[in-house]
Parts: sequence; C-alpha cells; structure tokens
Amino acid sequence: MMWIDILVALILFFSLIGGLKEGAVKRGFSLLTLLIAIPVAATFFRLPATILSFLPGENWSNFIGFFITLAFLTAILHIAFFLPRRIVQKTWSKGLLFRLTGGALNVLNTAIGMVIFALLVKAYPIIGWLERAVTESSALTWLVTYLSFVEAWLAKVLQDTAIAVFTEPLLTLVSHISFITLDKYQGIGY
Repeated sequence: MMWIDILVALILFFSLIGGLKEGAVKRGFSLLTLLIAIPVAATFFRLPATILSFLPGENWSNFIGFFITLAFLTAILHIAFFLPRRIVQKTWSKGLLFRLTGGALNVLNTAIGMVIFALLVKAYPIIGWLERAVTESSALTWLVTYLSFVEAWLAKVLQDTAIAVFTEPLLTLVSHISFITLDKYQGIGY
C-alpha cells in the first residue's frame, strides 16, 4: 500500500533527524536496550497476555501483551543504562561523526521497531485492513527482509503462533487416524 510506504519513509526520516539531534551515545544505548529487550519480551510476554485474556480473541491479548512486556523491559533497561550513558556521553567529544552516528543508530532502532510491529501484525492479525496494509507494504517487506535477525529473535513468538495454528489440526488428524487404526486392528491381537 502506498500510504503505508509513505508513512514508513516519514517515520524513518524524522528518526534520522532526531538521531542527528541527540547524538550517538543516547541512540546507541537506546538500540542496545531494544536489542536486549526483544528476546526477553519474546520469552515472557505470555504473562501479560494471560492477564489480558478477557480481550476478545487470543490475538489481541498476545499482541498487546508483547508490547506491554517490551515497553516494561525497555523502561527498566533505560533506567539501568542511565548512569553509564551519562558517563560515556561526557567523555565523547561531540562533532559531525557523533551526530551522523546518532542518526544512523536511530534509523536502525526505528526500523527494528517497525519490523517488530510488522511481524507481530502478521503473527497476530488483530485488524484485517492493518494486516493487509502491512503485508502489501513494499517498504515494510524490504525492512523485514534486510533486518531478518529480528525475526530470528522473535522466533519464539512466531513459533508459538505457528504451533497453535498448525498442531491443533494436525493433532486432530493424528488422533482420528489412531482411532481408525485401533478400531481396525482391535480384534487381531495387536
């Protein structure tokens, strides 16, 4: 969808501007925070998802539960990294390289966030038009392709979804075949 691609480009542009303004140290620690929070959130998001089980449909509780977990972990890590960030920021002389590195790190951080959002919308489709827009967006598809390590970190989330979607029919099929087999060979002594 064209409007999603324009929105992605605008978000990346403004993240570049913000990164140029804030510099490399702050954006570097923000990126480190996100990279630590992704696999941890993928491991522990089921707790808030269970609490949110009153929401209609399992997709809503999983989708919102993941983002609550990610936000909570990000806040804790930002607090934990506050003092080290201030120390490093005082020692690094600010200049053009400092600003350009901050811009690049912020664009990467924002792109990873958009990839997480796109992957979760595909894994837990909550609104039909949003899923179609994310799937049809060439910009988001490009980001997901080139930042494929994010999908590997989210593999637990996606694997749990795939297991729920694919194993239930498979188990039904296997149990149906087992009962047919038991009925067929029951009197033969097997």
